[in-house]
Amino acid sequence: MVKAPRLWTILRWVGALGIIAAGVTLVVRGESTTSNQTARFTEEQQALRRAFGVFPDGSQSGDQGSANATSRESIALLAIPSINVDVVVVNYTAYSDLETAVARMQNSAQIGAKGSAVIVGHRTGFGSPFRHLDEVKVGDTVALTMRNGDVLDFNVTRNDVVSPSIDLSTYDNKSGNPQVILVTCHPEYSTTQRLVIVAELRASEAGSA
Repeated sequence: MVKAPRLWTILRWVGALGIIAAGVTLVVRGESTTSNQTARFTEEQQALRRAFGVFPDGSQSGDQGSANATSRESIALLAIPSINVDVVVVNYTAYSDLETAVARMQNSAQIGAKGSAVIVGHRTGFGSPFRHLDEVKVGDTVALTMRNGDVLDFNVTRNDVVSPSIDLSTYDNKSGNPQVILVTCHPEYSTTQRLVIVAELRASEAGSA
């Protein structure tokens, strides 16, 4: 009569410890995976940046070896000072592009051209370049440095949470002025919605774009 309760108590503790151990293992594995993704993202970003050829300060740093190493073309450098984003943009050819960069959807406008250039990126995992995109406010600056060294400044006009099935063409402005539309998942660790940031090329630059 005395031993049974003790045995049951021991089994309960063993079971609880097993659950805890399994949970710890999952957390460690998750952190390891995230760490590996971040390391790969950082390494590829460095290679893409070296191959880009032009840096925001105007210095020339093109490196053909780096270009061959990445096998992809960097089309712009995206900076959002208000949330400390500084990331290389590539053209979207496959979902794997988002594992090491942010990408312009090729069925959208060219960056700085009439219409809307849609740039997508991960919010969590794979470097999490757009993790804090929800903190961007109307009036903030989105800057894109092009391969020729031109820096295009866009003013944020909208910060919306929408359905994944949203037709982004509804954000095209009637004036046809160049825009960039940044898209990521919302909320964090979920794909149930999309966060959409719309930014319009500043009037002083629209005429020369």
